[in-house]
Amino acid sequence: STMGRVMVLQVETRGEIEIATLDRPEALNALSPELVDSLNDYFQGLHDRPEVRVVMLRGNGRAFCAGLDIKEARAPSDETPVLRTLRVQTEIGNIYRRMRSCPQPIIALGHGAAAGGGLSLLLAADVRLGAP
Repeated sequence: STMGRVMVLQVETRGEIEIATLDRPEALNALSPELVDSLNDYFQGLHDRPEVRVVMLRGNGRAFCAGLDIKEARAPSDETPVLRTLRVQTEIGNIYRRMRSCPQPIIALGHGAAAGGGLSLLLAADVRLGAP
């Protein structure tokens, strides 16, 4: 649920097209736990929404996605570092699996930095448009 959550993924509907915007420009749209959860929820939900014909994925600000948010990754946790890394990488990997399995084609608009997990978001899309 997105109740009370900072909206880090903005979704705009234009007819049969949805534009999903990574919205953490101050962090170059790095993958925080909230953004990972939002992307997983969004791409999973597309399976049940045939009225959406095409998805455009983009980043707000000067970068597409700088990858995993290292500050978030170092936050205190009850998990061991190895277990935490495994869980985070699994959750991020789930995004790509859900992108590949949803029925809608995904067009990724990549501009600026696309590093690590951000590059993988571009690669998981069906069509990629790159800009400097």
